[in-house]
Amino acid sequence: MRHNEILDVDPLQVAQLREGGPGGLLLWREAADRVEAVAPGHVPGDEAMVIAGVEDLDGIAAQAEEDGEEYTDTYAAAALGSIGGDILAEWPQVKALTPCVLDLRTDMARRSWHLAARPEHDRSLSTYTITDTYRSSERTDLAIRVTTAFMHTSSTLVRILTVRGRREVYRFRIDPGTQRPGMAAYPVAGAIDAAVEVLPRI
Repeated sequence: MRHNEILDVDPLQVAQLREGGPGGLLLWREAADRVEAVAPGHVPGDEAMVIAGVEDLDGIAAQAEEDGEEYTDTYAAAALGSIGGDILAEWPQVKALTPCVLDLRTDMARRSWHLAARPEHDRSLSTYTITDTYRSSERTDLAIRVTTAFMHTSSTLVRILTVRGRREVYRFRIDPGTQRPGMAAYPVAGAIDAAVEVLPRI
């Protein structure tokens, strides 16, 4: 298992990530063992580890301010290289969970909702979960967090939050029930679409 490494992140890749907006991602390609910045619309599967999305840059900027450092693309590249090395140890677990959310990521991207941060994973007494954060250039006021259980063994939790202040405005659960494998994502994406449509701009 690889861990405690520093990945090679170029400041130009940070600039690409920042300028790409929601959906721009910084990935580590496992087969090539290299870092790559991708534009919105790219849907990562288990071939690549997500190091960061545009929201993760906000956290790095806040850390720089707290430390009294100047936030630059060079500063962010160094921070992301360290973060990427740290999360390599978690990649086997995240990789195993990724197929459970690939269809949802794809369907959400068709609806102009894109990954905006690296996924979070957790383990409860009964299952593993993965949480993806989505943002849209069409609804810049909202962020959506979707928590999916491994093999859809429990209900999917959807939380709709304000981008500013991260206030929760709506949440619901969807039980995959008897959905065929590969079909569980579509009712989730459809329900998110319907919920967002009736929410006023904030």
